[in-house]
Amino acid sequence: MKIISYEAHNVLGVKNIRFDMEGRHLFLVGGRNFQGKTSALTALVMTLCGKSGMGTKEYPAIALREGQKKGKVTIHLTGSAELHENTGLTAELTLRRKASGVVVEEFRLLDSTGEEAPEPRKTLQRLFQLKAFDPLEFERMKPKEKASCVQQMLGLDLSKYDKEHNKVFEERTAVGRDGKKLAAQLEGMTKHKDAPAEEVKVSDVLAEITKCDEAIAARKKKQEEILDLEEDASNMTEAAAELVREIEKLQTKLKETQQDIKKDNDAKARVAAELAEMPDMSDELASHKEAIASAEGTNRKVRENQAYDKLDKELKESRGQWQKLTDRLKEIAEERADEVASADWPIEGMELQEDGLVWNGLPFEQASTSQRIMASVAVGMRLNPELRLLVCEHGSDLDLDTLDVLDAILKEHDYQMVVETVTRTKADEERCAVVIADGEVVGATKALGTEDADDSADEE
Repeated sequence: MKIISYEAHNVLGVKNIRFDMEGRHLFLVGGRNFQGKTSALTALVMTLCGKSGMGTKEYPAIALREGQKKGKVTIHLTGSAELHENTGLTAELTLRRKASGVVVEEFRLLDSTGEEAPEPRKTLQRLFQLKAFDPLEFERMKPKEKASCVQQMLGLDLSKYDKEHNKVFEERTAVGRDGKKLAAQLEGMTKHKDAPAEEVKVSDVLAEITKCDEAIAARKKKQEEILDLEEDASNMTEAAAELVREIEKLQTKLKETQQDIKKDNDAKARVAAELAEMPDMSDELASHKEAIASAEGTNRKVRENQAYDKLDKELKESRGQWQKLTDRLKEIAEERADEVASADWPIEGMELQEDGLVWNGLPFEQASTSQRIMASVAVGMRLNPELRLLVCEHGSDLDLDTLDVLDAILKEHDYQMVVETVTRTKADEERCAVVIADGEVVGATKALGTEDADDSADEE
Protein backbone atom coordinates (compact mmCIF):
# COMPACT_ATOMS: atom_id res chain seq x y z
CA MET A 1 0.00 0.00 0.00
CA LYS A 2 1.31 3.46 -1.01
CA ILE A 3 0.20 7.08 -0.87
CA ILE A 4 -1.67 8.53 -3.84
CA SER A 5 -2.05 12.06 -2.46
CA TYR A 6 -1.59 13.95 0.80
CA GLU A 7 -3.31 17.21 1.79
CA ALA A 8 -2.95 19.26 4.97
CA HIS A 9 -4.66 22.47 6.05
CA ASN A 10 -3.91 24.53 9.18
CA VAL A 11 -1.84 21.85 10.91
CA LEU A 12 1.25 22.85 12.89
CA GLY A 13 3.20 25.25 10.65
CA VAL A 14 1.27 24.27 7.51
CA LYS A 15 -1.33 26.54 5.98
CA ASN A 16 -2.35 24.61 2.92
CA ILE A 17 -0.39 21.93 1.04
CA ARG A 18 -1.00 19.03 -1.33
CA PHE A 19 1.46 16.32 -2.39
CA ASP A 20 0.55 14.28 -5.49
CA MET A 21 2.64 11.17 -4.90
CA GLU A 22 1.12 8.58 -7.24
CA GLY A 23 3.89 7.00 -9.29
CA ARG A 24 6.56 8.85 -7.29
CA HIS A 25 9.24 7.03 -5.30
CA LEU A 26 11.78 9.56 -4.00
CA PHE A 27 9.68 12.62 -3.06
CA LEU A 28 11.84 15.60 -2.06
CA VAL A 29 10.14 18.33 -0.02
CA GLY A 30 12.23 21.51 -0.28
CA GLY A 31 12.19 25.00 1.10
CA ARG A 32 14.12 27.33 3.32
CA ASN A 33 14.26 26.94 7.09
CA PHE A 34 11.13 27.62 9.17
CA GLN A 35 8.77 27.50 6.19
CA GLY A 36 6.73 24.43 7.22
CA LYS A 37 8.66 21.48 5.73
CA THR A 38 9.04 19.62 9.03
CA SER A 39 5.40 20.40 9.92
CA ALA A 40 4.31 18.85 6.63
CA LEU A 41 6.19 15.62 7.35
CA THR A 42 5.07 15.53 10.99
CA ALA A 43 1.40 15.95 10.01
CA LEU A 44 1.78 13.09 7.54
CA VAL A 45 3.33 10.78 10.16
CA MET A 46 0.92 11.68 12.99
CA THR A 47 -2.07 10.98 10.75
CA LEU A 48 -0.82 7.57 9.66
CA CYS A 49 0.69 6.51 12.99
CA GLY A 50 -1.28 8.12 15.78
CA LYS A 51 0.15 8.79 19.23
CA SER A 52 1.21 5.18 19.82
CA GLY A 53 3.16 4.84 16.59
CA MET A 54 5.34 7.95 16.41
CA GLY A 55 8.49 6.02 17.26
CA THR A 56 11.22 8.43 18.36
CA LYS A 57 9.15 11.45 17.30
CA GLU A 58 6.86 13.21 19.76
CA TYR A 59 3.19 13.56 18.97
CA PRO A 60 2.43 17.33 19.02
CA ALA A 61 0.60 18.51 22.13
CA ILE A 62 -1.48 20.90 19.96
CA ALA A 63 -1.38 20.14 16.26
CA LEU A 64 -3.86 22.80 15.11
CA ARG A 65 -2.19 25.87 13.60
CA GLU A 66 -2.07 28.78 16.02
CA GLY A 67 -5.05 31.14 15.69
CA GLN A 68 -7.12 28.73 13.56
CA LYS A 69 -10.40 27.03 14.47
CA LYS A 70 -10.20 24.02 12.21
CA GLY A 71 -7.56 21.97 10.48
CA LYS A 72 -7.52 18.79 8.46
CA VAL A 73 -5.20 16.14 7.01
CA THR A 74 -6.38 13.85 4.21
CA ILE A 75 -4.30 10.98 2.86
CA HIS A 76 -5.49 8.89 -0.11
CA LEU A 77 -3.94 5.42 -0.17
CA THR A 78 -3.92 2.55 -2.61
CA GLY A 79 -5.72 -0.63 -1.58
CA SER A 80 -4.56 -3.17 0.99
CA ALA A 81 -4.99 -6.91 0.71
CA GLU A 82 -4.39 -7.09 4.46
CA LEU A 83 -7.49 -4.95 5.04
CA HIS A 84 -9.45 -6.63 2.24
CA GLU A 85 -9.81 -3.29 0.44
CA ASN A 86 -8.24 -3.45 -2.99
CA THR A 87 -9.62 -0.23 -4.46
CA GLY A 88 -8.38 2.39 -2.03
CA LEU A 89 -8.48 3.88 1.47
CA THR A 90 -8.65 7.39 2.83
CA ALA A 91 -7.22 8.44 6.21
CA GLU A 92 -8.65 11.68 7.65
CA LEU A 93 -7.49 13.59 10.74
CA THR A 94 -9.70 16.55 11.69
CA LEU A 95 -8.65 19.12 14.29
CA ARG A 96 -11.26 21.41 15.86
CA ARG A 97 -10.91 24.13 18.46
CA LYS A 98 -13.87 24.42 20.83
CA ALA A 99 -15.09 27.70 22.28
CA SER A 100 -13.25 26.80 25.49
CA GLY A 101 -9.99 26.74 23.54
CA VAL A 102 -9.55 22.97 23.79
CA VAL A 103 -8.52 21.28 20.54
CA VAL A 104 -10.17 17.96 19.79
CA GLU A 105 -9.07 15.46 17.18
CA GLU A 106 -11.10 13.02 15.12
CA PHE A 107 -9.60 10.26 12.99
CA ARG A 108 -11.45 8.31 10.33
CA LEU A 109 -10.45 5.55 7.92
CA LEU A 110 -12.76 5.25 4.89
CA ASP A 111 -12.93 2.54 2.27
CA SER A 112 -13.57 3.17 -1.41
CA THR A 113 -17.33 3.42 -0.80
CA GLY A 114 -16.97 5.98 1.98
CA GLU A 115 -17.77 3.51 4.75
CA GLU A 116 -15.90 4.15 7.99
CA ALA A 117 -13.83 1.50 9.74
CA PRO A 118 -15.23 0.89 13.27
CA GLU A 119 -11.77 1.05 14.89
CA PRO A 120 -9.75 3.16 12.45
CA ARG A 121 -6.52 3.39 14.46
CA LYS A 122 -6.34 -0.33 15.22
CA THR A 123 -7.24 -1.12 11.64
CA LEU A 124 -4.47 1.05 10.23
CA GLN A 125 -1.95 -0.12 12.83
CA ARG A 126 -2.28 -3.65 11.50
CA LEU A 127 -0.16 -2.44 8.58
CA PHE A 128 2.81 -1.35 10.70
CA GLN A 129 5.56 -2.67 12.98
CA LEU A 130 7.71 0.36 13.75
CA LYS A 131 5.52 2.93 12.15
CA ALA A 132 7.41 6.22 12.20
CA PHE A 133 10.77 4.91 11.01
CA ASP A 134 13.15 7.53 9.63
CA PRO A 135 16.14 5.88 7.86
CA LEU A 136 18.23 9.03 8.19
CA GLU A 137 17.49 9.22 11.89
CA PHE A 138 18.31 5.49 12.19
CA GLU A 139 21.66 6.12 10.49
CA ARG A 140 22.46 8.76 13.14
CA MET A 141 21.42 6.59 16.10
CA LYS A 142 23.96 5.40 18.64
CA PRO A 143 25.13 1.78 18.18
CA LYS A 144 23.01 0.34 20.98
CA GLU A 145 19.92 2.25 19.81
CA LYS A 146 20.37 0.77 16.32
CA ALA A 147 20.74 -2.70 17.81
CA SER A 148 17.52 -2.29 19.81
CA CYS A 149 15.63 -1.09 16.73
CA VAL A 150 16.85 -4.04 14.63
CA GLN A 151 15.89 -6.45 17.42
CA GLN A 152 12.31 -5.21 17.17
CA MET A 153 12.44 -5.47 13.39
CA LEU A 154 13.57 -9.10 13.54
CA GLY A 155 11.17 -9.98 16.33
CA LEU A 156 14.06 -10.91 18.59
CA ASP A 157 13.62 -10.72 22.35
CA LEU A 158 17.20 -10.79 23.62
CA SER A 159 16.34 -9.15 26.92
CA LYS A 160 16.20 -12.55 28.63
CA TYR A 161 19.82 -13.21 27.62
CA ASP A 162 20.94 -9.70 28.54
CA LYS A 163 19.15 -9.90 31.90
CA GLU A 164 20.65 -13.30 32.76
CA HIS A 165 24.06 -12.20 31.47
CA ASN A 166 24.03 -9.12 33.71
CA LYS A 167 22.88 -11.18 36.69
CA VAL A 168 25.51 -13.90 36.17
CA PHE A 169 28.20 -11.30 35.41
CA GLU A 170 27.45 -9.41 38.63
CA GLU A 171 27.41 -12.68 40.59
CA ARG A 172 30.70 -13.76 39.01
CA THR A 173 32.21 -10.34 39.80
CA ALA A 174 31.20 -10.72 43.47
CA VAL A 175 32.59 -14.28 43.58
CA GLY A 176 35.83 -13.15 41.97
CA ARG A 177 36.16 -10.27 44.41
CA ASP A 178 35.61 -12.61 47.38
CA GLY A 179 38.03 -15.13 45.88
CA LYS A 180 40.75 -12.48 45.65
CA LYS A 181 40.20 -11.61 49.31
CA LEU A 182 40.46 -15.29 50.27
CA ALA A 183 43.62 -15.71 48.19
CA ALA A 184 45.18 -12.62 49.81
CA GLN A 185 44.34 -13.94 53.27
CA LEU A 186 45.69 -17.41 52.41
CA GLU A 187 48.93 -15.91 51.08
CA GLY A 188 49.54 -14.23 54.45
CA MET A 189 49.09 -17.45 56.42
CA THR A 190 51.62 -20.26 57.28
CA LYS A 191 51.16 -24.02 56.85
CA HIS A 192 53.18 -26.00 59.49
CA LYS A 193 54.21 -29.38 58.14
CA ASP A 194 55.63 -30.53 61.53
CA ALA A 195 52.37 -29.96 63.44
CA PRO A 196 49.97 -32.82 64.34
CA ALA A 197 46.46 -32.90 62.92
CA GLU A 198 44.82 -32.06 66.25
CA GLU A 199 45.67 -29.78 69.16
CA VAL A 200 47.35 -31.23 72.26
CA LYS A 201 44.89 -31.59 75.14
CA VAL A 202 46.79 -30.22 78.16
CA SER A 203 44.24 -31.72 80.56
CA ASP A 204 45.03 -35.21 79.24
CA VAL A 205 48.76 -34.60 79.63
CA LEU A 206 48.22 -33.33 83.19
CA ALA A 207 46.27 -36.50 83.98
CA GLU A 208 49.15 -38.59 82.67
CA ILE A 209 51.57 -36.56 84.81
CA THR A 210 49.42 -37.18 87.89
CA LYS A 211 49.36 -40.87 87.08
CA CYS A 212 53.15 -40.89 86.71
CA ASP A 213 53.59 -39.00 90.01
CA GLU A 214 51.42 -41.53 91.81
CA ALA A 215 53.33 -44.46 90.28
CA ILE A 216 56.68 -42.92 91.16
CA ALA A 217 55.53 -42.24 94.74
CA ALA A 218 54.40 -45.85 95.12
CA ARG A 219 57.68 -47.11 93.68
CA LYS A 220 59.66 -44.83 95.99
CA LYS A 221 57.73 -46.18 98.94
CA LYS A 222 58.68 -49.72 97.94
CA GLN A 223 62.31 -48.66 97.57
CA GLU A 224 62.23 -47.17 101.05
CA GLU A 225 60.75 -50.42 102.40
CA ILE A 226 63.64 -52.36 100.80
CA LEU A 227 66.17 -50.00 102.39
CA ASP A 228 64.51 -50.43 105.73
CA LEU A 229 64.52 -54.20 105.33
CA GLU A 230 68.14 -54.17 104.20
CA GLU A 231 69.07 -52.14 107.25
CA ASP A 232 67.17 -54.56 109.50
CA ALA A 233 68.89 -57.53 107.86
CA SER A 234 72.27 -55.93 108.36
CA ASN A 235 71.59 -55.32 112.02
CA MET A 236 70.33 -58.83 112.52
CA THR A 237 73.40 -60.29 110.74
CA GLU A 238 75.62 -58.46 113.12
CA ALA A 239 73.53 -59.71 115.99
CA ALA A 240 73.77 -63.24 114.56
CA ALA A 241 77.57 -63.01 114.50
CA GLU A 242 77.54 -61.96 118.07
CA LEU A 243 75.15 -64.74 118.89
CA VAL A 244 77.40 -67.25 117.18
CA ARG A 245 80.14 -66.25 119.54
CA GLU A 246 77.65 -66.77 122.20
CA ILE A 247 76.10 -69.74 120.45
CA GLU A 248 76.24 -71.90 123.32
CA LYS A 249 74.46 -69.40 125.39
CA LEU A 250 72.15 -68.14 122.78
CA GLN A 251 71.40 -71.24 120.66
CA THR A 252 67.79 -70.85 121.12
CA LYS A 253 67.99 -67.18 120.46
CA LEU A 254 70.04 -67.84 117.28
CA LYS A 255 67.51 -70.21 115.92
CA GLU A 256 64.79 -67.72 116.45
CA THR A 257 66.88 -64.96 114.92
CA GLN A 258 67.70 -67.13 111.89
CA GLN A 259 64.03 -67.71 111.40
CA ASP A 260 63.47 -63.98 111.57
CA ILE A 261 66.24 -63.44 109.03
CA LYS A 262 64.58 -65.94 106.75
CA LYS A 263 61.33 -64.09 107.07
CA ASP A 264 63.01 -60.80 106.32
CA ASN A 265 64.76 -62.28 103.28
CA ASP A 266 61.50 -63.68 102.06
CA ALA A 267 59.84 -60.30 102.52
CA LYS A 268 62.71 -58.59 100.71
CA ALA A 269 62.41 -61.03 97.80
CA ARG A 270 58.72 -60.46 97.68
CA VAL A 271 59.09 -56.64 97.68
CA ALA A 272 61.89 -56.87 95.10
CA ALA A 273 59.63 -58.96 92.88
CA GLU A 274 56.89 -56.40 93.27
CA LEU A 275 59.35 -53.63 92.47
CA ALA A 276 60.51 -55.45 89.36
CA GLU A 277 56.94 -55.65 88.10
CA MET A 278 56.37 -51.88 88.55
CA PRO A 279 57.34 -49.73 85.42
CA ASP A 280 59.84 -46.93 85.69
CA MET A 281 57.81 -43.80 84.69
CA SER A 282 60.67 -41.33 84.94
CA ASP A 283 61.30 -41.10 81.16
CA GLU A 284 57.56 -40.91 80.38
CA LEU A 285 57.12 -38.21 83.01
CA ALA A 286 59.90 -36.19 81.39
CA SER A 287 58.20 -36.65 77.98
CA HIS A 288 54.87 -35.45 79.35
CA LYS A 289 56.48 -32.46 81.01
CA GLU A 290 58.17 -31.65 77.72
CA ALA A 291 54.78 -31.98 75.94
CA ILE A 292 53.29 -29.49 78.41
CA ALA A 293 56.12 -27.08 77.71
CA SER A 294 55.66 -27.33 73.91
CA ALA A 295 51.83 -27.71 73.85
CA GLU A 296 51.07 -24.02 73.21
CA GLY A 297 53.41 -23.80 70.25
CA THR A 298 52.10 -27.08 68.84
CA ASN A 299 48.49 -26.06 69.31
CA ARG A 300 49.16 -22.72 67.64
CA LYS A 301 50.51 -24.57 64.60
CA VAL A 302 47.50 -26.92 64.58
CA ARG A 303 45.09 -23.98 64.72
CA GLU A 304 46.95 -22.21 61.94
CA ASN A 305 46.90 -25.37 59.81
CA GLN A 306 43.16 -25.79 60.41
CA ALA A 307 42.54 -22.15 59.43
CA TYR A 308 44.79 -22.59 56.37
CA ASP A 309 42.95 -25.72 55.24
CA LYS A 310 39.55 -24.07 55.74
CA LEU A 311 40.51 -20.98 53.76
CA ASP A 312 42.18 -23.11 51.09
CA LYS A 313 38.94 -25.09 50.72
CA GLU A 314 36.87 -21.89 50.49
CA LEU A 315 39.25 -20.50 47.85
CA LYS A 316 38.97 -23.68 45.75
CA GLU A 317 35.18 -23.57 46.03
CA SER A 318 35.18 -19.88 45.09
CA ARG A 319 37.34 -20.53 42.04
CA GLY A 320 35.10 -23.41 41.04
CA GLN A 321 32.01 -21.23 41.33
CA TRP A 322 33.73 -18.45 39.35
CA GLN A 323 34.59 -20.90 36.57
CA LYS A 324 31.04 -22.24 36.57
CA LEU A 325 29.64 -18.72 36.16
CA THR A 326 32.22 -17.97 33.47
CA ASP A 327 31.08 -21.06 31.56
CA ARG A 328 27.46 -19.91 31.86
CA LEU A 329 28.36 -16.49 30.47
CA LYS A 330 29.88 -18.26 27.47
CA GLU A 331 26.73 -20.38 27.07
CA ILE A 332 24.53 -17.27 27.23
CA ALA A 333 26.62 -15.61 24.53
CA GLU A 334 26.39 -18.73 22.35
CA GLU A 335 22.61 -19.03 22.83
CA ARG A 336 22.21 -15.34 22.02
CA ALA A 337 24.42 -15.69 18.95
CA ASP A 338 22.45 -18.73 17.72
CA GLU A 339 19.15 -16.87 17.97
CA VAL A 340 20.58 -13.81 16.22
CA ALA A 341 22.13 -15.99 13.50
CA SER A 342 18.78 -17.63 12.75
CA ALA A 343 17.03 -14.25 12.18
CA ASP A 344 15.99 -13.08 8.73
CA TRP A 345 18.28 -10.10 8.21
CA PRO A 346 17.31 -7.30 5.79
CA ILE A 347 20.89 -6.92 4.56
CA GLU A 348 23.41 -9.62 3.77
CA GLY A 349 26.36 -9.51 6.12
CA MET A 350 24.57 -7.66 8.93
CA GLU A 351 24.84 -9.11 12.44
CA LEU A 352 23.79 -8.05 15.91
CA GLN A 353 26.30 -7.93 18.74
CA GLU A 354 26.08 -6.63 22.31
CA ASP A 355 27.62 -3.26 21.46
CA GLY A 356 25.60 -2.63 18.30
CA LEU A 357 25.27 -3.65 14.65
CA VAL A 358 28.06 -5.28 12.69
CA TRP A 359 28.11 -5.21 8.90
CA ASN A 360 30.52 -7.44 6.97
CA GLY A 361 32.54 -8.01 10.13
CA LEU A 362 32.96 -4.32 11.04
CA PRO A 363 30.91 -1.97 13.26
CA PHE A 364 28.05 -0.43 11.28
CA GLU A 365 29.41 3.05 12.04
CA GLN A 366 32.65 2.32 10.17
CA ALA A 367 30.83 2.03 6.85
CA SER A 368 30.70 5.12 4.61
CA THR A 369 27.85 7.57 5.06
CA SER A 370 26.32 6.49 1.76
CA GLN A 371 26.53 2.82 2.69
CA ARG A 372 24.96 3.47 6.09
CA ILE A 373 22.10 5.41 4.55
CA MET A 374 21.38 2.66 2.01
CA ALA A 375 21.47 0.06 4.76
CA SER A 376 19.15 2.17 6.91
CA VAL A 377 16.70 2.43 4.03
CA ALA A 378 16.79 -1.36 3.65
CA VAL A 379 15.99 -1.67 7.36
CA GLY A 380 13.14 0.81 6.97
CA MET A 381 11.66 -1.13 4.06
CA ARG A 382 11.77 -4.31 6.13
CA LEU A 383 10.00 -2.55 9.00
CA ASN A 384 7.19 -1.33 6.77
CA PRO A 385 6.25 -4.22 4.49
CA GLU A 386 2.59 -3.15 4.05
CA LEU A 387 2.56 0.65 4.00
CA ARG A 388 5.54 1.08 1.70
CA LEU A 389 6.47 4.55 2.91
CA LEU A 390 9.53 6.07 4.57
CA VAL A 391 9.52 9.63 5.94
CA CYS A 392 12.89 11.32 6.50
CA GLU A 393 13.70 14.65 8.09
CA HIS A 394 17.04 16.47 7.75
CA GLY A 395 17.97 15.14 4.32
CA SER A 396 19.95 18.20 3.30
CA ASP A 397 23.29 16.39 3.60
CA LEU A 398 22.39 13.82 0.94
CA ASP A 399 24.45 14.41 -2.20
CA LEU A 400 23.16 13.96 -5.74
CA ASP A 401 24.79 10.53 -6.18
CA THR A 402 23.20 9.25 -2.98
CA LEU A 403 19.81 10.60 -4.04
CA ASP A 404 20.11 8.87 -7.41
CA VAL A 405 20.99 5.55 -5.77
CA LEU A 406 18.14 5.99 -3.28
CA ASP A 407 15.67 6.61 -6.09
CA ALA A 408 16.84 3.48 -7.89
CA ILE A 409 16.50 1.33 -4.76
CA LEU A 410 13.03 2.70 -4.03
CA LYS A 411 11.90 2.01 -7.60
CA GLU A 412 13.35 -1.52 -7.48
CA HIS A 413 11.40 -2.35 -4.32
CA ASP A 414 8.37 -0.17 -5.15
CA TYR A 415 8.63 2.03 -2.05
CA GLN A 416 7.95 5.71 -1.45
CA MET A 417 10.27 7.95 0.53
CA VAL A 418 9.47 11.52 1.51
CA VAL A 419 12.63 13.47 2.30
CA GLU A 420 12.87 16.97 3.75
CA THR A 421 15.71 19.09 2.39
CA VAL A 422 16.75 22.72 2.71
CA THR A 423 16.94 24.54 -0.63
CA ARG A 424 19.33 27.43 -1.17
CA THR A 425 19.42 27.81 -4.93
CA LYS A 426 17.10 27.52 -7.90
CA ALA A 427 18.81 24.26 -8.82
CA ASP A 428 18.01 22.88 -5.35
CA GLU A 429 14.34 23.73 -5.83
CA GLU A 430 14.19 22.15 -9.28
CA ARG A 431 15.27 18.80 -7.80
CA CYS A 432 12.32 18.82 -5.37
CA ALA A 433 8.85 17.41 -5.97
CA VAL A 434 7.39 20.34 -4.01
CA VAL A 435 8.80 23.48 -2.42
CA ILE A 436 7.10 24.91 0.69
CA ALA A 437 7.18 28.59 1.62
CA ASP A 438 5.23 30.13 4.48
CA GLY A 439 3.26 26.92 5.04
CA GLU A 440 2.13 26.47 1.42
CA VAL A 441 3.36 24.67 -1.69
CA VAL A 442 4.91 27.26 -3.98
CA GLY A 443 2.86 27.72 -7.14
CA ALA A 444 0.11 25.28 -6.09
CA THR A 445 -3.61 25.95 -5.75
CA LYS A 446 -5.34 25.33 -2.44
CA ALA A 447 -6.73 21.89 -1.79
CA LEU A 448 -10.39 21.54 -2.57
CA GLY A 449 -12.77 22.11 0.33
CA THR A 450 -10.28 23.94 2.54
CA GLU A 451 -10.82 27.61 1.69
CA ASP A 452 -13.85 28.03 3.93
CA ALA A 453 -12.82 25.44 6.57
CA ASP A 454 -12.35 28.06 9.26
CA ASP A 455 -15.84 29.47 8.76
CA SER A 456 -17.46 26.07 9.25
CA ALA A 457 -15.68 25.36 12.55
CA ASP A 458 -17.76 24.36 15.56
CA GLU A 459 -18.65 27.47 17.55
CA GLU A 460 -19.67 25.73 20.77
